[in-house]
Amino acid sequence: MKRFSEIIFVIFIIAISILVIFFMSKKNKENIYEENVEYINKKEDIRLAVLNLDTLNPILTKNRYVYDLTNLFYDSIINLDENYKPSLELGESIEKIDDLKYKLKLKDVHWNNMEDKLTPEDVKFTVDKIREHKGIYFDNIKNIKEINILDQNTLEFELLNEDKYFKYNLTFPIMKKVEDNLFTDSKAYGVPHGIGMYFLSKIEGNTLYFTLNDKYYGFKEKNKLPNIKTVLVKRYKEANTMYTDFKEGSIDILETGKSDVENFIGNFGYIKKPYKGRDFTFLGFNTQKIEDLALRQSIFYILDKKEILKEIDAVTNTSFVLDYGSFLYKKQINTKENLDMAKSILEKAGYEIKNEVLKDGKKVELNLIVNNGNPKEIKLGENIKTNLEKNGIKVNLYPLNSEEYINRVNNKNYDVAVITVRNNFTPSLDSFFGPNNYFNYINPNMDEILKEIKNKDEEEADILYEKIQDIYLKDMPFIPLYRNERYVLLSSALNGQIVPNSHNIYANFTNWYRK
Repeated sequence: MKRFSEIIFVIFIIAISILVIFFMSKKNKENIYEENVEYINKKEDIRLAVLNLDTLNPILTKNRYVYDLTNLFYDSIINLDENYKPSLELGESIEKIDDLKYKLKLKDVHWNNMEDKLTPEDVKFTVDKIREHKGIYFDNIKNIKEINILDQNTLEFELLNEDKYFKYNLTFPIMKKVEDNLFTDSKAYGVPHGIGMYFLSKIEGNTLYFTLNDKYYGFKEKNKLPNIKTVLVKRYKEANTMYTDFKEGSIDILETGKSDVENFIGNFGYIKKPYKGRDFTFLGFNTQKIEDLALRQSIFYILDKKEILKEIDAVTNTSFVLDYGSFLYKKQINTKENLDMAKSILEKAGYEIKNEVLKDGKKVELNLIVNNGNPKEIKLGENIKTNLEKNGIKVNLYPLNSEEYINRVNNKNYDVAVITVRNNFTPSLDSFFGPNNYFNYINPNMDEILKEIKNKDEEEADILYEKIQDIYLKDMPFIPLYRNERYVLLSSALNGQIVPNSHNIYANFTNWYRK
């Protein structure tokens, strides 16, 4: 019996060994297979498009396609990640000297395919050219009064006005200093020298070839090379031709503000990836005229976002100023209609709710102004009027010509207004809650928090931003309505961590690949 048990034990050990060897062999084969498939299927190029190219000089261009491409070819002092968090790119360090001065030390890096290194003179030249030509990046530098060069790697920015978030403005591409007449010569200098992941290697017909810069400092810092080795940029004069090429598979990515793009290219062979734009539309209350907190709060809960956004193209629901993707917006605000809550707030504040909302025996009326130069805002105003009147609040709608509308909003000569602003990439909330805000809004507690934020890094201030949201929900000086929505169209062959945002549709590009 003992002999029999020993034999069974030996057989068991042999069987386990055979199984282990089998699965190890199978796993190795699978790994080899996966690696081979990965190697065979991954293509090392990506095909992009630019419509109506004026120049590839990012300082001179007025072309949105070029603006997007700039992130691949030209580095800036500061970069923003997919959550709009700033990090140093060409900057080695940035130090606040006082309220109006910042010291910047540059990294010791070379220009693409050149012996020349980046210098403070290049940064000063870039700022001067942006100021001279007033292009896409003008708002980034308009608060810079002077640049003082301290040594071969260091410079000092002197500002016109204090700006806690100054570093967020250093996201413009840095240009190499060249002769002024060369810089503006689109034929002789159509693609300026850059420091970036790729550089122009050749032009064939309407296609520009950008080759991976394997000496790029960023690859050494991250110890990783991109999967994409060549970026092809195809030039188009007609949008129809460009969309046809995308549909037929010879373009890998397009960016558009058209929500109905399916009407042009159908529904198959690509992925439509939406992302939030920078245009933020809200219902603003002049708090000196609409003083009652209960009324403002109740309107927040009465508005049915699905109804008021109906038939308004290329927009998405928004809940707060920072919900474009900022890392500082962590506490989500629920904007869903809640009529019971609205009724409770009004009744506690002494309102009567019958067929109409009454206060002291008088029906509640709002005078709402909109910009008649903006069709979306006109439609939005009409939808708000319908929605509120269905719930007993009378709305007098006044579409004003653009000049009068802007004048009245700027001078706060309104009761209620539909307002659209373009968000900066900074997390500043001064325009909404600080001095000289849009709404004549005053709250000493809010003022104290804003002051406290100015003395802290963003990482330390996230709790303060949550407190701002809490006070906002009580005071309700404005109601977020929508944010414009844009779309990246991706070939089904594209893969990787593709997370477009308003700052950079090519965020995480090093992880992209094409099958």
